[in-house]
Amino acid sequence: MVLALQAIPAALYHDRYVADADAVLPHYIPDQQRAHTPLSHVFLPGIFRVRAAKVTTGLLNFARQERYEFVELDLNQSILQALDLVVYQLQSKGIRLVRHFADDLPRFVGSLEHLKSVWINLLVNAGDAVKDRPENSEIVITTRLSPNGEQIQVLVQDNGVGMSEAQQAHIFEPFYTTKDPGKGTGLGLATCFRIIEQHGGEIDVISQPGEGTTFIILLPTKEPRSENI
Repeated sequence: MVLALQAIPAALYHDRYVADADAVLPHYIPDQQRAHTPLSHVFLPGIFRVRAAKVTTGLLNFARQERYEFVELDLNQSILQALDLVVYQLQSKGIRLVRHFADDLPRFVGSLEHLKSVWINLLVNAGDAVKDRPENSEIVITTRLSPNGEQIQVLVQDNGVGMSEAQQAHIFEPFYTTKDPGKGTGLGLATCFRIIEQHGGEIDVISQPGEGTTFIILLPTKEPRSENI
């Protein structure tokens, strides 16, 4: 079974990237030249060339036509496979990983590689959120079946810096990021949102500044409907 993602209009990327350039480049142009220096004539420092390359790569990955190969899989195993790829990175920072996996989950029909990318994104983000805690930094991953048996619930919880209501309102928008400049393109959670959406599911966030963040993913136990969007 195959689903295809619709590409996002290129104009969206162009407008946002030019806006970012307009905000950043003036800081590198002498005051007396700012009013007379077109952006196209500015030689970007190496760090911005690297940043631009990362953004461009992210845009292409986000916009290209993705093909979803849906197969029957074990959702807990998909999370464990994602953990295997980031566990060293997280534990080397002193982050404690806690798993609460339900053993009664039904087999799930989904795209393994896409779901793994969701879990990796959420785990890496959680790691970034707790990295400045002086001690007892923790990430908890929970899977469980909803009371009516119609949804599998996945919770990724951290005890990091948390987010304000204003940040939460934009967290799944393309290009929006709460990370420091140069640390993220703002495409990770937008991509997660699209992937979960293609599985007929939902993703939401609960957070308080200074009290951590919980991402909640709801996935239907029924097979996703095949369609092109």
